[in-house]
Amino acid sequence: VPFKLTPTMRSGMILDGAETPRKGAFHIDALLDLNFGVLGLTQGNSKLGDLIPFRMDLHIMGSYQLHKRIEVAADLPITVFQLSNFGLLRDRGFYQSDLNLAGLGDLRVLGRFLVLSQKDFPLGLAGVLEVRFPTGNKYSLMGEWGVVFHPRIVLERQIAFIRLLGNVGWRLRTDDGQYLNLYLGQEFVAGVGGAIAQKFAK
Repeated sequence: VPFKLTPTMRSGMILDGAETPRKGAFHIDALLDLNFGVLGLTQGNSKLGDLIPFRMDLHIMGSYQLHKRIEVAADLPITVFQLSNFGLLRDRGFYQSDLNLAGLGDLRVLGRFLVLSQKDFPLGLAGVLEVRFPTGNKYSLMGEWGVVFHPRIVLERQIAFIRLLGNVGWRLRTDDGQYLNLYLGQEFVAGVGGAIAQKFAK
């Protein structure tokens, strides 16, 4: 599941926002993340099926504003249920056991630092450092093989009631992931999106 929910405040569902709330603000969330058609199995140009047709993760998330410019946040994902279709592999001679139906995912800890606010500049700018710890079951595809560092730059611009968000960063894996011929190493990541603002930033 490549897209992760963000626990930072005043953000989108996946993309982080640059603007931070007042010092002492905090929030706690419990969100269900549903994914369909994970890990498609292909042979040549033909798709044979999905190895995980359905997966449901529960995210226990929270954050706290330590300073007007510094926020700390965390996300503990729990796979509530995933449907394993690894019979597709066994039918083709790859004798792989089915995945666990449920289990703990990788704990994510984040820090966000506000560099520029739209209250003083035309564009909001922040830096986010995320660290993922390999607490999940990697053999059931619920976790990484090692620690993952995910620094990123966050841009935000509010126009009337529309908030425009942009994130760009890098995922640095201390141990590349592998499952059969599937390899997962370093990743460059970027995303843009929009949100309806609760109130004008200025």
